[in-house]
Amino acid sequence: MNSKRIRLNTDNRVQALRAFTVSYFIVALFIIGFIYNEISHIFIPLMGILFASVLYYLIRKSLFHYIATGYIQDDYIVIKVLSEKSYILDKKYIKAIKHIPCLFFTITQIHFKFDGIKHRVALVSGNIYSKKIKELLSTVIKQKKASHKPGSVNLGV
Repeated sequence: MNSKRIRLNTDNRVQALRAFTVSYFIVALFIIGFIYNEISHIFIPLMGILFASVLYYLIRKSLFHYIATGYIQDDYIVIKVLSEKSYILDKKYIKAIKHIPCLFFTITQIHFKFDGIKHRVALVSGNIYSKKIKELLSTVIKQKKASHKPGSVNLGV
């Protein structure tokens, strides 16, 4: 039972969250600075900072349960989310897979049902790995569909 794990994406969950944090605060500071420059009143930029902080907290909290890394091992898909929650899924639990290409990276969304609850995670990878992920996951889904096809039953008569 010494099977090899096939990594679907690099383990860049923390780096993706850091990149989001830095880019969010750069954009927020630029907008707040522009508002301050135009209005020259301190109250509105302070409210903008408060609003941006609350919005950042809500977005980060949702991303904390959304960004994941994945592996294929034997007939199972292992998913580890940024919040350190792990899922070991049989192929039959996967409901849908979507690939969303962005500028320098690709987001692969995996929708699955686990313990009666619908979940959605995102595997973030560079464009180099996106074809590999598509091929591996499409192979997994094809094997899943092929294993559920009804076959002929031989009764030995």
